[in-house]
Order: sequence, then structure tokens, then C-alpha cells
Amino acid sequence: MVQATQHNPSLSLLALVVWGGAAICLEDQLERLQVRPSRASLVAGLLLLLLVSLRSTLVLDKERIVLILPLLQGLALALLLRPIRELPSLRQPLVVLSLFPLQDLAMRLLPEYWMSVVTGKLSQAILLVFGLNAATAGRMVLLDGGGVEILGECNSVDLMAQLTAIAAVFALAFPIRSRSIRLGFIALAPLLGVVVNSGRIAILAVITSSHLDHERKLFTFLHDDWGSLIFAGIATVILGQIYMGLIERELKKRHG
Repeated sequence: MVQATQHNPSLSLLALVVWGGAAICLEDQLERLQVRPSRASLVAGLLLLLLVSLRSTLVLDKERIVLILPLLQGLALALLLRPIRELPSLRQPLVVLSLFPLQDLAMRLLPEYWMSVVTGKLSQAILLVFGLNAATAGRMVLLDGGGVEILGECNSVDLMAQLTAIAAVFALAFPIRSRSIRLGFIALAPLLGVVVNSGRIAILAVITSSHLDHERKLFTFLHDDWGSLIFAGIATVILGQIYMGLIERELKKRHG
């Protein structure tokens, strides 16, 4: 069990995605899964599990070690199940667990300011499609009577990482024959994350400019943790529907 000194909802959600995804990838093997480690893998697994458990009793939020703990924990459990030479049979769940650093990597590689600007421009486009007179100024999305400023926590990067991990789980657990289609689907995931989050920002901009009686409550609900979960759920459903469509198309080709 890993406990961080700072609560990070988006990182917690990504942790659920990778552990849940690893379990899904392992599901097909459960019926024939037998615990038969070699002496070497048993010792290595126990030592690794002990070291990880001791190290993860308390992890500071900014420590980079937290990013590889899921993979190390998964590897320790894999060593307790199989000899080292048979670990490739568990590669899919281990690959999923290795995706936990995605969010941190994206935050380091993608320029925070320009991601906010791109999110703002897409939010403006969405508002213009619905006939609203929207404008942008740097991080700001402006409407008549109000607007929002897009800070680093709301610039789509979290959702991009989460959807990329989910797309990878789909591709690994329910593989399509065409590698190019699988890679294209995974590449689509972060783009969908930007679009969905931009829709969220557009809604927040409308709320701030509406001067409704419960404007602050609505804004807080959609802006804070619950709002993030709602839009992450919407994006996941859309992503799942896209992948189901790809699978159905492949099945039709096979039987057509």
C-alpha cells in the first residue's frame, strides 16, 4: 500500500487505471494460472516485495520513486508466480503497470503554458460552434460577462495521460490484428482528452458568465475532483465505443 503525503486525484485515478488494466490483461490466464515459482524467483520476489513495501510505507508526493512502484510491485508478484524465464507470459500486465509515469512524463515534455493556450483555443471553437461570442487572451477564455483562466492543473494533460493508458489497456487486453490501427487508436486517445477537457472548460466559462443563482456551486462541482471524474468517465465511454467499433469492423472482415 502506497501512501503519499499530498493527495493527487488525477494520479490516484491513473493508479486505478493501471492496476485495473493489469488485472484485465491477466483475466484470461486466471483459470490456468498456477503458482510455481523457481527457488531463485521466489527469493527475488520476496526480497523485491519486502524492499518495495518498506520504501512505500510513506512516499513524498514529489518523489519520483512513486512512479515506478506499481511496476516494481507487479514484478515482485510475477516473480512469486513464475520462474524468471517465464516472465514474458506476464508481459501484458507488466507493460500496463509501466504506464504509471505517463502523467509525469507528459507534464515534463509538454509546455504547460502552450497546452493551456491550445485548450483555450479549442474551448473557444466549441463555444463559437454553439453561437456564443467567445474570445481568448493567452490562458483566458472570455465570454460576455465572464470567463475562465486555464491553469496548469486544468490544461488537459492529466486526462491525456489517463486516456492513453486506457487505450493501451484496450489494445493489449483485446488486441486487433492490425498493429497500425492499434497504434492509431492509442495516438487518438490524448487528442480525445484535449477535446473533452476543452468542452469542460467551455462549460465552466459559460457558468461564470451566466450569473446563475448557484453559479459558484456549479463551477466548484465541475471544476474540482467530481467534475474531473465525470468528464474522465465521458471520455472513457467515448474511447471504449470507438474501440468497440474497430473490433466489430474487424470481425465483419473476418466473417465477411
